[in-house]
Amino acid sequence: MRPPISLQTSFWPYAVLLGALAWFWMSLAPNAIALHYKDSLCIATTAFSAEPYDKDANLQKIEAFMAQAKDQGAEFVLFPEMALVGYGSDKARNRELAETIPGPSTGRLGNLAARLNLWVVVGMPEHDPGTGKLYDAAAIIPPSGGAFGFRKLHTVSREPLWASEGDTPMVFETPWGPMGIAVCQDNYLYPEVVRYSAQHGARVHLSPTAYSGHVLIDSQAIDNFYRTLYFNILASWSKANRIFLVSANETSGNFIGESAIIGPGRFGWPKIYAGPSGKEEGVFTACLDLRLSGR
Repeated sequence: MRPPISLQTSFWPYAVLLGALAWFWMSLAPNAIALHYKDSLCIATTAFSAEPYDKDANLQKIEAFMAQAKDQGAEFVLFPEMALVGYGSDKARNRELAETIPGPSTGRLGNLAARLNLWVVVGMPEHDPGTGKLYDAAAIIPPSGGAFGFRKLHTVSREPLWASEGDTPMVFETPWGPMGIAVCQDNYLYPEVVRYSAQHGARVHLSPTAYSGHVLIDSQAIDNFYRTLYFNILASWSKANRIFLVSANETSGNFIGESAIIGPGRFGWPKIYAGPSGKEEGVFTACLDLRLSGR
């Protein structure tokens, strides 16, 4: 007569094997999930002088810069804070020109983005029809259609006169993996914003900005101080988080320009991959090996 099967003696090897396989899969899961992400990204930043409160002129220039970025081999292009209408604190004009996201301007740019197969991020004033509030926002426009927005978290200077603050940091999905974004001041004075992007798997963090020198003191030394501060902050956050930082800045008036792409280089030390642009308008493209982020 065949002896009864003992679960304790007959099945425990299989249980151990299944447990080991489960542990092995869980240990590989993050990397396995990330295998479909592209590791090479050609991305353009722009140095852009917006025409104050002239949306149509700015749209035409944005479209021209998109075409230039594509000609340079870019798959993604970043424009500065409030590039759609120009950076200013006139609440009435900002309200007049603000749009929803998606809206007419993102639709127009989206049509070109689809033809060029190009991701586009552009700063603009956003109107929330539900609350009536205005936001200093960045519209993210994939080539596949549609648009969505990020709202600046920390307004500064005269921005609170017209703009409410957003309340949610953002990491969004792309073919290159999660990508972080925040606007100007969010990045320079709040290190937790870039850290949030890195902790959520981002290898690239976008900074549409309108960063200026001192508005009251006309001094080359002061301008140099602000430029040094700007680059040291970008380089520090890149080093601390092993992340590529893409900054697009306004060039008109007191704005310093200096759009740049900074990221991990040899042995993890920050490297400038594109720019700095100085005060010259233009498109600056770099092809990045995102594996240098270690993620």
